[in-house]
Amino acid sequence: MPNLLVNTGLLLVDMRQPWTEQICFTMNDRITQDASGMFRAAVEPEDWNFSRQCHSLGAKLAVTRKVTVDHYGTNAWSSDQSWGQEIDHEVTHSVEFEYEEI
Repeated sequence: MPNLLVNTGLLLVDMRQPWTEQICFTMNDRITQDASGMFRAAVEPEDWNFSRQCHSLGAKLAVTRKVTVDHYGTNAWSSDQSWGQEIDHEVTHSVEFEYEEI
């Protein structure tokens, strides 16, 4: 099974662990150009990035649905449902523009 990427909406961290001094919340974003020439903005959510950092440092992650909470943003996301995919299309936007080489 691949590494579990967890939502950090309701997060408990044992700050006594040494790995906590090597980790941070940050978002990775980028602009890429596809084969048709379309430029696309993409972002890796900070909670997924946090999960990847935890795995790389050997930290133990666990999730539960025993406590249900909702995260509100542009929509409401409930902790009692599964979310996400390899590429989060909710946060990937296409932008088309022309440019001239100098």
